[in-house]
Order: sequence, then C-alpha cells, then structure tokens
Amino acid sequence: GIYGAASRLLEFSQVFPARLAGVMFPVLSRMMVERNTARRERTYDRLFRWFTAISVPAAILQFVWADEVVGICYGAGYGSSTAVLRILSAAMFFSFMGYLFAYALIASDRQGAFLFLTALVCAVNIGVNICAIPLYGPKGAAWVRVLSDVVSFLAGFGLFFTLIRRISLFTLIQLAVPAIALFGAVWHFRESFAAGTIAALAYPVLLVVTGGLVSDDLVIFRKLLRRSA
Repeated sequence: GIYGAASRLLEFSQVFPARLAGVMFPVLSRMMVERNTARRERTYDRLFRWFTAISVPAAILQFVWADEVVGICYGAGYGSSTAVLRILSAAMFFSFMGYLFAYALIASDRQGAFLFLTALVCAVNIGVNICAIPLYGPKGAAWVRVLSDVVSFLAGFGLFFTLIRRISLFTLIQLAVPAIALFGAVWHFRESFAAGTIAALAYPVLLVVTGGLVSDDLVIFRKLLRRSA
C-alpha cells in the first residue's frame, strides 16, 4: 500500500505526456506515409524539446512537493509514501520521455523495435524486483521503477537516435546543462519549497534564453493544447 499510493500519483502525472503524444500520433503516422523527411525531422526535434521542457519541471515539483501531495491525497496515515514518491520523482523525466520514443517507434512502423524495448524493460523490472522487494520493501520497488525507466529511456533513445532522428549534440547540451544545474540547486535547497518551485518554473525560461526553445515551439505547443482540450 505504501508503494502503491506513491505509484498512483506518478501514474496520474503521466496523463499529460500520454495525451500530448496521442495528439501527435496521427500527425507522425501521416508524415511517415507521406515520406516528408524534412518536416518529420523538424517535428521530432520540436517534440524532443517539448517533452524535455515538461518532464524536468514535473520531476522537480514532484520531489519538492511530495510531502504535501501525499498528505492531501491520502492523509497522515500514508506519510511513509512521501519518501517513496521522492524516489519516484527521479523516474519522471525518463518516464515522460519514454512516451515520445514509444509513439515514435509505432508511428514509424517499427513495432519490432517497440516490442524489443517493452520486453527488455519488463525483464529488468521483474528480475530486479524479485530481489529488491524482499530486501528493501517499498523503497526497493521505487528504485526498481527508476531503474526500469532509465533502461527504457536509454534503449528508447538509442532506437530513436538510430532509426528515426539523430538529435544533435548541441541540442542535447542546450537541454541538459540547465537541467543538471537546476537539479543540483534543488538538491542543495531541498528543504525549501520556494526554491524548488522557482527552479522548476525557471527551466523553460532558461531554455528560451539559451535557445533550447524558440518562439515557434511555444506557438505550436499552445495550438496543440487547444486541440487536446
């Protein structure tokens, strides 16, 4: 129950990236059929930036506000779920990005690669949980979830990079450097809700300042939000 409560909160947070990927799925499938390579590559570049810009603040906010969220949703009896939810916040970035890679593989008619990715993650999750849960309980299960999502991210990114779209090193640096700096700041000021919240909200702003997000990204993203509403 302690792990389940925290896990449900993580799963609830997946609704937005799932909807965003679902809205884009018909567009990605059509571009694959039309073989519009230039447009498809621009779209995937934009999606990669969007998912990163969403997932990093989401992970920070979940870590910072874990205690309050658990208290509001479940009450004092589930206080132990707070530590579990904070561990699961480390999985949020990798989990969010996994939606992009999964939908990209399916939209590009690479179901075999998607099946391989799914089987790999299931094998890791089940295999490690067999040892981790008896030894470490709910926290062990949470760390296994993090490990599973990291494996999913690394394998998914490798398949995405190899089969669909090569993300430039410069773009990766633009997205990663502000994220690493903010995660470090959040860990240093982890007792401060205000500092963590500011750090989460600062990430998209930093991306705009450094060129990780451009004005066209924001305009099209707003249009997609209206379409998905």
